[in-house]
Amino acid sequence: MNITETEYLKKAKNKLIGFDIENEEECLAAVKKYGESIQFIKNPSEAVCLAAVKRNGYLIQFIKNPSEEVQLAALNQNSYSIRYIENPSLEIQLAALNQNSYSIQFIKNPSEGIQLEAIKTNKGSIRFIKHPTEKVIIEAVRTKPGIIKYVNIDSLSETTKEILVYLV
Repeated sequence: MNITETEYLKKAKNKLIGFDIENEEECLAAVKKYGESIQFIKNPSEAVCLAAVKRNGYLIQFIKNPSEEVQLAALNQNSYSIRYIENPSLEIQLAALNQNSYSIQFIKNPSEGIQLEAIKTNKGSIRFIKHPTEKVIIEAVRTKPGIIKYVNIDSLSETTKEILVYLV
């Protein structure tokens, strides 16, 4: 029986990685045992994706276009995995912040609402916001004056500077 070069390479690859990447049950078993196995699976099923990110949220980086359910599972395992979620929805951003407000550092250009949500939980998270709005700065300093040490005063309007002087 002659096998084609493609079939031979597939068998060799399967033998090398230890499971058949086209067999759902084998993929699921492999990912449950070693989550990192997901990177060898071209089009993993939802179940395989969920099993991987439940073991390690950072494995979401190997999943193309993860569903919202997979994204939430990754965040539940590790809120910092938001760094690997492209264009996270508002719900996904809030889920990350609810787990850990310091996750804001991995949200690109967070809206003022997201910034306010982060500092509502932990004023110190302002240090991880690259460009906090003046409203966010005022709110953080109003409730915890020591936070001013994390604020770039030079970039603020005169009005905001006056408000901060009053608050501190």
